[in-house]
Amino acid sequence: MEDLASAFQADFLDAVKVLEDFSSSDNALKDAMSEIRNRIASKKYVCAPNFWQDLRDTLGAIEQRRDERTGKTKVQQVLKQIARLEVKFWAKESASMLRELDPESRLERTVDWLQTFGSSDSDDDPSSGPAVLYQVLSDVTLQKDFDAAQREALSTAVRDNLHKFPVEMQAVLERVGSTVGLGVARGGLSDWRRRHQLTLPLEAPTVGPGAALLWPEAVYPGQLQAGMPGGPAQEASSLGGDAQALSLSALTAGPSAVDHPEGAEGLMSVAGEDENEATRNEAAEDEEAGGFEVFDVAQVDPGLLEQARLQVLKLLELNSEGCPKHFVRTRLKQVGIAGLPIAALGEGVFFSGADVYLRHPGAPANPLPQTGRLPVPEELRQQVVDLVKEAGCRLPIKQLAEKLQWQPGSARHSMHGPLRKALGQVPEVFFEPEKVFTTEVARKLVVLFHEEEEPIVDFETVETVPTSAVPYIADPFAGLTSTVMTWIHEADGTLDQNAVLPLIKALGFKTKSVIAALSNDVFWSHPEADCEILLRTSAGTALHPKPLPSNYLHEQVRRNLVTQVRQMGVKTKADKLAGSMGWNAKSELKRTYGTLRIVLAGLGEIFFEPSKLYLKRILDGVVEWPVGKDGRIGPGEIKEPIPQHWSRDVDDLRSAGDIDWFNVKRQLLGVAMSQGGRCDLDMARQILQPMEEVSLEMLFDPESKKYDLTKVLFWEPDRIFRRRAAAPLEHLTVKDAFQAPDKLEQLLIDAVKANGSATLAEMKAAVEASELSGEVDEQLIFTTAQRIPQLFFMPDTLFLRPVVNGLISEGPEDKAEMQLDEQDSFMLAGLAEVAAAAAAMEPLQLDPAGELAAAEKVAETPVQDKASAGSVTPGFFSFGAFEPSSKVLGAAAEPPLKRQRLAGAGGAAMHWGDEAPPWVTEGAAVMVRREQAAEVPGAIVEIHGSSCIVRLEIAGREVEEEFALPSLVPLTPEIGCAVKEPLRHPANLWEWLALRALCRLGGCHT
Repeated sequence: MEDLASAFQADFLDAVKVLEDFSSSDNALKDAMSEIRNRIASKKYVCAPNFWQDLRDTLGAIEQRRDERTGKTKVQQVLKQIARLEVKFWAKESASMLRELDPESRLERTVDWLQTFGSSDSDDDPSSGPAVLYQVLSDVTLQKDFDAAQREALSTAVRDNLHKFPVEMQAVLERVGSTVGLGVARGGLSDWRRRHQLTLPLEAPTVGPGAALLWPEAVYPGQLQAGMPGGPAQEASSLGGDAQALSLSALTAGPSAVDHPEGAEGLMSVAGEDENEATRNEAAEDEEAGGFEVFDVAQVDPGLLEQARLQVLKLLELNSEGCPKHFVRTRLKQVGIAGLPIAALGEGVFFSGADVYLRHPGAPANPLPQTGRLPVPEELRQQVVDLVKEAGCRLPIKQLAEKLQWQPGSARHSMHGPLRKALGQVPEVFFEPEKVFTTEVARKLVVLFHEEEEPIVDFETVETVPTSAVPYIADPFAGLTSTVMTWIHEADGTLDQNAVLPLIKALGFKTKSVIAALSNDVFWSHPEADCEILLRTSAGTALHPKPLPSNYLHEQVRRNLVTQVRQMGVKTKADKLAGSMGWNAKSELKRTYGTLRIVLAGLGEIFFEPSKLYLKRILDGVVEWPVGKDGRIGPGEIKEPIPQHWSRDVDDLRSAGDIDWFNVKRQLLGVAMSQGGRCDLDMARQILQPMEEVSLEMLFDPESKKYDLTKVLFWEPDRIFRRRAAAPLEHLTVKDAFQAPDKLEQLLIDAVKANGSATLAEMKAAVEASELSGEVDEQLIFTTAQRIPQLFFMPDTLFLRPVVNGLISEGPEDKAEMQLDEQDSFMLAGLAEVAAAAAAMEPLQLDPAGELAAAEKVAETPVQDKASAGSVTPGFFSFGAFEPSSKVLGAAAEPPLKRQRLAGAGGAAMHWGDEAPPWVTEGAAVMVRREQAAEVPGAIVEIHGSSCIVRLEIAGREVEEEFALPSLVPLTPEIGCAVKEPLRHPANLWEWLALRALCRLGGCHT
C-alpha cells in the first residue's frame, strides 16, 4: 500500500499546490491544505479515492462551520475546483492504462466502458463519470493506431450510447472515430456544426486551414494516406505542394484537380482571375490558385514532421500579426521537407488560401490599400458581405467572383481591379492569401472560428460553476499609450518616467515606439526620442527649478551651447550635442564643468528634464518649439501619421524570453490597464492558466526572476496600508451593511497610522494586547480592515504599481508633522541666517579688466535683520544670548580687489577653467550633483585646486568624498520645512553646517 501511495504522491501534491494557490487569501483553507500536504508526505493515503474523498470532507466541514455568505462562497469555489482536478486526474490515469494495451484490447475495453456506462453500479464512481469518459474519448492519441475497421467500430459504439451523455457533449462525441483518419464513405459526413445546412458533395477530403475545427474528416500529420482503397483520400495522399491537398473550393465548385482532364495545371489555368501575366504567375505560386506539386506525405518521417510543426508554430508565435507564407516555406526547406503542404503540419496552423471569411467584429481591420482604380462603392461592399454570410461566413473567392460577375474582362474588373485586391477595401471580410496564422489567432480574426469553438467543460459542475469571461486584449500597445495619457492628465500634465519605463519593459515594447506614439501630445527628454532638448523662453528661464549660478559656465561656452541647440532644432540630442562640441570623457570641458547632461539640466536657457513626461500644452510659453520640415513640433501639430496601434515593429523581442510567458504577461497587464489599473484576483488566475508552472504568488517573489513583476504590479494579501487623505474611495470594497465594532476600527486605524502599514499578524497581536482580547478573531479583522475608509486593504485585487502609489502612504502619519524641539529651532535659525546671507549676495561678474566688483551688502546687513528677512513669520526664530562678534564684520568690509586664485599642485600654469567661484570656501554649504543619483547636501571641508573634499551624510553616516568643482552648487536652505531628527551631538552634519555658516558670518569662533 505504501508503494501505491508513493506512486500517486506527485499527482496529489500537484493538486494541493493548485488548491493552495486558489485559496491563498483564506487562512482557514490554507491551514487545511497544509494539513493535507502533511498527510501526503507521511503517505497516509493508500489509494486515490481516499485522497479525493478526504479533500471533499475537509472542505465540506469548513463550509458547514461558516455562516457568512462570502466565506461559504470561497469554500464552494474550492470544492468546484476539486471536482475539476479529480476529473483531470482520472482521465489521465485512464488514458495511461489504455495506452499500454494493444489497439484491439484498447478498443474492446473502450467499447465495454461505453456499454456499461450509466448503469447503477457506476453512477456513484467518480472515476467513471461522464466528464472522465468524455475526456478519454476526446484524446485522439488513443485512436491514432486504429485501422479503418476499428475506428468504425468505435464510432458505432459511441453513436449507440450517445444518449447516455449530456446534450452538450453529444455534438463533440459525434466525431469520435472520424477525426483521426479519412475512413468515411465517398458521400462524406456532414459537419456536426452545420447540421442545419445542406450536405455538400465531397469530391476529395479537405486538408485546409483549421481543418480540425471546421471539418470532421480533417487530415492530421502523417495521415493523408488513410482512406478507402482507390478513393479520393488515397489519391490525395500523392498530392502536395502549395495546395495542401484540395481546398474547400473542391467541395463546392465542381471537379477537383485530380478529376480535371489536364490535371493540376488545367485547374490552375481556370482559377487565374487576372489577365495580367505577372498576376497569373503570382497566382500560380499561391495555394488558393490550385497549383500542385507531387508530394507523398506518407513518406515523411513522423519525427521530422513533428520537428517541423514545432518550429513553424514557434515562427508563427513570433509573428502573431501573421507570418508571411514564404517564411514558412523557407523553414520547411531548412528542415528538409520542402514542398510539404502547410495543412499537413496539424491543426495548430491556419491558412485561408482561396477562401474569403467573415471578419470578427472585434478584430482589427487592415489599412485600406492604395489603388489606382475606382474605389468599391458601399452597395457593392455590402453585397460582398451578404454573399459571404449566406455561404456560412466562408466562401471560395472563385465562387464569389462568379456571383459578383467579377471575372477578368468584366466591367467591375476593369473599374475596380482584380477581386483579390479589391477585397482589401471591404473591412468586414477576411482574405489573407499571403499569410499564415496560428489557429488561436484565427479564432479572434474569423467569425466562423469564433462561433464554432467549443471548449471542453466539466459537465459535472457546469450548472454550479460561475463563469466570468476573461477579456482578450488584442492591442496591448494601444492600451499602454491610452493608460499613459490618462495618468499624465490626472497628474496635471507631468508624469515621472519611473511610472512608465518598467511597464514598457514588462510589456516588451520598444521605448522609441512608445515615445513616437505619444509624441503628438507628450514631450519626453529620453535618449531614444528624436528631440531630447529644447530652448526655454525668457519666462521659462525664470521658471527653472534648479538653475546653475550665472558664473558657472564661461560666457563663450554658454553661447556655444545655446547656438548648437538652436541649429539642431527638432533633432537635438544630448549625445549629438556632446559630439559636436567635443564634450567627451577626456575633454577639457568635461574636466572643468563635469558631465554635459548635468550641465544641460541646470542651464537656465535649456529645457532638459529626462526624468519626467510633460504634456506639450503645458509647456507652451515655457519652451520654444523647434520647426522641422513638417512644421512645429508643438502640441497637436505633427503632420506625419503616428503609429497608435500594435505592429511587429513595436515589439522588443530581444528581451521577450519565453514566448508563452511573454504573451500571458501581456494579457495580464493589458487587462489591468483596460480596467483602470486593477484586475480581479480570480480573473488574473484565469489569465495565468495557460502557464501551468506559474502561480500568482510567483509574480511577487523576487527569487523567481523570470516571472517577477513586482516593479509593475502590486498585491498585498496580508498587509494593511494607510490610505492617503486625497485618495479616491471608489476602490473601497464595501459591499454590504456590515458594521464592525467601533473600538476595533479605531484600534486598527491607530496601529496602521503608527507604522504606516501592518500585517494581519501584527493586527491580531495588537488586538490581543487590548481590551478586545478574546472577542475578535482573525476573520473579523480581515473583514473589518477592508471596510475602513482610512485604510487600504484589498487582498482580492491586483493593481498596477503607479496606481496604488497614489492611493497608499507607507510612512507613519505624524512623520511630516513632527513638533520641533528647542535644538531643532536653533538649527533652523542658523539655516535661516545662511539663507538670508545667500539671498543678499549678488552674483559676481568678471569685467574685461578681470577685476572683481564685490558687493558689500552681506557685511552691512545686521545678522538679526537677515534672520527676520529669511523667516516665514517675523519673530518666529529667537536668538537669545547669541551675540555676533564685530571682528569678522570689520574684516568683511574690506574685500580683496581681485578674485583669489587657487594655486594648482606643483605650481602648474593656470587658465580660466581653474578659477574657483567666490562661494567655494571651507565650510560653505553645497549640493552635490551626481549623474545617477539624487542630489545630496554637504559642506566643503578642504579645497584642492579644481576639486574639493566635501562632508556628506549618506544612510545615516557622515563620509568625506572628493568632487570636482563643476558638480557642486551653493545651497540655499528652505525656511520652516521639516527637518530629519538630528543627532544629539555636535558631529551632526546639519548642525555643524549651520554653526559653521553662522561662525563665518557672525564671527563666532566656538
